[in-house]
Amino acid sequence: MLFCDLAGSERIAKSGVDGLEKAQAIGINGSLTALGRVIRALGDGTHVPWRDSSITKLLRGSFSSASTHNTVVVCVASEPAHIEETICSLEFGRRVATTRRRVREERGEERSRATIERDILIAERDLRQMRERGMGGHYHDLAQPSEVRGHRENVAKRDAARAAEKQFKIRALEAAAGGKGEHVPALKVKAAEHKFEADNVRDIIERQETIPDFWIKPTSVYVRKAAELARLEGELLVA
Repeated sequence: MLFCDLAGSERIAKSGVDGLEKAQAIGINGSLTALGRVIRALGDGTHVPWRDSSITKLLRGSFSSASTHNTVVVCVASEPAHIEETICSLEFGRRVATTRRRVREERGEERSRATIERDILIAERDLRQMRERGMGGHYHDLAQPSEVRGHRENVAKRDAARAAEKQFKIRALEAAAGGKGEHVPALKVKAAEHKFEADNVRDIIERQETIPDFWIKPTSVYVRKAAELARLEGELLVA
């Protein structure tokens, strides 16, 4: 049994620490950021950056084994002065709770593209049915039209960036396999640029969805199914 005590995300401007304590706080925040990227990648079904910090290397076995079980306890403060830290901690806990492990099948054989495509169609059908039942994220009745418009524009930007990232990844894989005479490193750089753009817009969307009386979050069942679809799409990319 592995216990890991994660320090809170400290706002240096608020605590006023300096010197060695400031350097330690920066190091702690950097480790938490790296762990957050790992949690997000596990949920999205994308490349998991385990090597970014010591803590992510330490916890790799806890997330990547089919026989492990994970529990997270989030401690928050009720004082209004710490609302930013509280929201940050709760969002981190939510991401951990909805993470699905990506474990290679122990059969020792790769699944066929036809099987993956079939599973993708099933996942898309399930998500569509959940949205019809109101289980997906949707706007609150009191949401302001201008805020809704801005949110929709950002969602469109994020989806376009993700689609472009996927296309460049496919082209890089095809070029690496000798299918096309394109420069693989350049294609990977383009894919990374679009991923960076998608991640930035995603963070803006997440902040927009914290506006009071604006967004009703999807159910946990819907979030898990969406993560499953993302994982399948990533699996299809390299199949």
